[in-house]
Amino acid sequence: IPKKEWVQVDTLIQQLRDAFNLNTATVPIKWDISPLPTVFVDPAMIQKVFEVLIDNAIKFSTPKGKAYIGISTEENPREITFKLEDQGVGFNMKYYHKLFAIFQSLHKRSQFQGNGIGLANVERIIHHHDGKIWAESQVNKGTIFFFSIPIPL
Repeated sequence: IPKKEWVQVDTLIQQLRDAFNLNTATVPIKWDISPLPTVFVDPAMIQKVFEVLIDNAIKFSTPKGKAYIGISTEENPREITFKLEDQGVGFNMKYYHKLFAIFQSLHKRSQFQGNGIGLANVERIIHHHDGKIWAESQVNKGTIFFFSIPIPL
């Protein structure tokens, strides 16, 4: 069960960005981050969501020799929707039904490291926050993950 508190996503993303820039020397990363809001979430859980999504964006951009990570939000009175975008290898949307399934991979395991639980965990965390998660992708053009978090009344 999430232990929610107000979290400044700007600060969280800056910390993650610093860590990924230090630890991911495999490819240069171009960051495009809009101002991000403060949200009422479990801090450790939301950090895990961003870690997995950013790590995947970098991992699936490695064959291109560079990574692009864009993070932005849209807000309405009921929820905040985060958008995390990359320009990596993408995936075929006909396999979308496997995207959040545990131990599933939409790419060859020999090509990309991973155990197939990251996105399943991300989906579980977002659902624990009464949110939704979905994605859009094109092969060789990248992927956009969206997730929404309700705004407390």
